[in-house]
Amino acid sequence: MLRPVCALLVALTSLAGCSLAFVHGPPANADRLPYFDCSTGNTLPVLDAVFAGIAALDAVGAATGSQAFRSPHTEAAVFAGAAALTGASAIYGFKKTSDCRQAQELMLKRAASQPTMPAFAPPPRLPPRPAAVDPWTGRPLVPPAPAH
Repeated sequence: MLRPVCALLVALTSLAGCSLAFVHGPPANADRLPYFDCSTGNTLPVLDAVFAGIAALDAVGAATGSQAFRSPHTEAAVFAGAAALTGASAIYGFKKTSDCRQAQELMLKRAASQPTMPAFAPPPRLPPRPAAVDPWTGRPLVPPAPAH
């Protein structure tokens, strides 16, 4: 019964490291961009932390000389390495998501402080109307003189 559980634990720890591959922090010039997108959720770093814990438990199980492991010292070293790498991936993911949330908060504050339209704009000015021109002669039309 112990071997299938160990095989499941090994399979689960091999899926770790998602934060290194899929978590993206804010861009380097985020303080100047009007909008950017980055990873804000901690799902992948949490999964990495869980997998790191599983790998650490595997390492402890192998190091204590459990019957499920064939070469306990080698497997303990492999599991300890996997725990370290996956733990580093989790730390990286938590750092990047935290940086992203802070950068997006600053982006929203910048956007709120910038006016979108002027409060009072002057009315639009129409250009002056051109003088009326007789289409046959091309001369300006003069209004008739008022009768006295």
